[in-house]
Amino acid sequence: MVIKEKINLFLVLYIPVFLILGTISWVLPREEIHIWMNGFHTSFVDVLMKGWTYLGDGVVVLIFCLLFLLVSFRYTIGLLAAFAMGGLGAQFFKRVIFTNSARPVKYFEIHGIDYDLYLVPGAEPHAWHSFPSGHTATAFAVLFALSLFLKFRWLQIACLVIATGVAFSRIYLSQHFLMDVVAGSVVGVVFGWVAWRWLDRYEASWLDLSLVKLLRR
Repeated sequence: MVIKEKINLFLVLYIPVFLILGTISWVLPREEIHIWMNGFHTSFVDVLMKGWTYLGDGVVVLIFCLLFLLVSFRYTIGLLAAFAMGGLGAQFFKRVIFTNSARPVKYFEIHGIDYDLYLVPGAEPHAWHSFPSGHTATAFAVLFALSLFLKFRWLQIACLVIATGVAFSRIYLSQHFLMDVVAGSVVGVVFGWVAWRWLDRYEASWLDLSLVKLLRR
């Protein structure tokens, strides 16, 4: 059975943060924001962000979605739909509309910006298809959709924290600008909601079974 909460804390907390960061990324030059954020690095956070960024990787997210077969088919199908729509939506913008968007390292090179970006050792920076962030879109799509299924609000907040961490990791690793991850989060939230709303229309009893329960029948 789908949990129908009147208030989703993921969305409630996301909206003001999005408005603030969206305004900052709109008003200030992307390179200035990135240079400021690039100035904060520690060896511990380097390792943490290199690992955290994989929580937005397609293979890792796919495995995460499939694990919910142990919970219910409804969760699994909803998360897989969010994963597919969020990922494809981000790739459409990247490769069809904003095909020449340069990532930070390439952008600084093209525009002759005299600043030596700190690059996390072992994290090879990409050059193109910066806008929007695919990792961020994928993480927000799946985790926002999951938060809509969850009854406990602390778990909804946990979903937002994990997704936000993925977004931050993309900036920290100089794979994206702030504007890229803000846009990616919007793509993710929109498609995460669409996936949940689509599945919420169906009341078939088998959707609320898990793979284990189905095999025991």
